[in-house]
Amino acid sequence: MDRIRVFLVGPPRSGPSILLDLLTAQPEFSYITTAVEKDPANLNPSARTRMYDVPLLGDFWFERRYWKTKLPAPAELPDFWEYYLPPFRYRHEEPALHTGEDLEEKDLLRCREAVEEIQDLQKRSLFLGQVSGPSRVTMLRKVFPEAKFIQMQRDPRSVAIHLSMRMKQDRSANALWEHREAWRGLMPEALQGRLEDLPDTPLNFAGVMVRWWQFQYKSELAELPETDRISLAYADLLAKPDITLKRALKFLGLKPAKRLARYVKYHNVQHSNKRLTKNLPDDAAAQLERAIQKLDSAY
Repeated sequence: MDRIRVFLVGPPRSGPSILLDLLTAQPEFSYITTAVEKDPANLNPSARTRMYDVPLLGDFWFERRYWKTKLPAPAELPDFWEYYLPPFRYRHEEPALHTGEDLEEKDLLRCREAVEEIQDLQKRSLFLGQVSGPSRVTMLRKVFPEAKFIQMQRDPRSVAIHLSMRMKQDRSANALWEHREAWRGLMPEALQGRLEDLPDTPLNFAGVMVRWWQFQYKSELAELPETDRISLAYADLLAKPDITLKRALKFLGLKPAKRLARYVKYHNVQHSNKRLTKNLPDDAAAQLERAIQKLDSAY
């Protein structure tokens, strides 16, 4: 399985980050780390993950990689992907749906070489990446024809509520709300009409966006062979992490490593799930149900 790339995908807040955290305990995986966040052009700091291979001390450092800022930790880093694939990041002011056909050959080559360099520096046979937000499955597949995808699925109500809350707190999510009219113009007509029928609120907009993103993932992943894609439930990852991780690894032809078993045992997966304590009013809950309804034409 040399030079295989695996991508964890799904809408924001649907669970790819938790899965990335857990799966990077597997010794076969290389991954993008926080060490290259400031300068994606310099990938040499990626080699620092090899410190986790040192007997005894490696496990000690690995368990503390999120607590000590100087230790390399896995990260999604959209800036990395945009540096090597300029069309990767969406612009809220002028959003566009890019596919693999929008990529130039020189960018394909640079991106492949960058990921290969990370694998060489970390001395790993597989690469594990996380990509959330609008689907870029066709784009990544164009760059990495051998790529496999693990899609995380979560109750769209929870995803929409979290996304709407972020619109009030996070600059990027707030920009999504501010430029909602531009985004609506890219949606299928059925979803555009749904937004027109619903009150103009962050929660309703988030609900429709989540349904749209799920539609994109379903459509793009359906074009791939079944051997190259799998879906996992966020709820199962929280309730039965051992079983869910074994399923993911079996899909990739791997067996759980001892480090992964220890990491899951002593890692509080539920801590990653910041549950909502506020119940929605009946009218808001009813509107959200309308916002997240499936598209009949797509399902």
